Amino acid sequence: MASSLPTLVSGLWQVLEHAGPTAMMIGLVGLTLLLEEVAVALGAGLILSGALSPAQAFVALSFGIAVGDLGLYGLGSLARRIKALRHRLGIERAERWRGALHRRIVPAVLLARMVPGLRLPTYSGAGFLNVPFNAFAPAVLLSVLPWTALLLFAGHTLIGWFERQFGMSPLAGALGLGGLVFAVSLIAGHLRARN
Repeated sequence: MASSLPTLVSGLWQVLEHAGPTAMMIGLVGLTLLLEEVAVALGAGLILSGALSPAQAFVALSFGIAVGDLGLYGLGSLARRIKALRHRLGIERAERWRGALHRRIVPAVLLARMVPGLRLPTYSGAGFLNVPFNAFAPAVLLSVLPWTALLLFAGHTLIGWFERQFGMSPLAGALGLGGLVFAVSLIAGHLRARN
């Protein structure tokens, strides 16, 4: 297994090198919907390798993350239409929370963006509670743009450090960093579930 990992990384890198910037950007958008942390790390690695400009990576990642966030809102909105679910979740009782969330949508979205585990309940909850989309969407953009820039800068800095200290390729550093962040997220979620 250990000897196949370098082969896998090398093969993936060769595919990316021949993909072209547009295909890489589309790939980053798709990857944000599955593993946002890994997508950001990969975007930073692609910048370091010269395969993408910082602007290209930023646009692709921001777009993908925003689409995912708006999708969670949409799922909550769809769930509201299921009568059994409305009854089970107590939509009548939850209505009083709609106004409070609407009035505090920007801080709620910013907090959910920064604290692992809060995005799903906050964003789908906003859709379920019928918080106006024209209030939710700008709050998402307000949170996604600086957050993506911060993570991309941090990833670029860390992967560059890996490259200098350990002689890692940008892709190996990106996969290592993305894997580490993903593993920490899983462990944190497991520990939270136990408590």
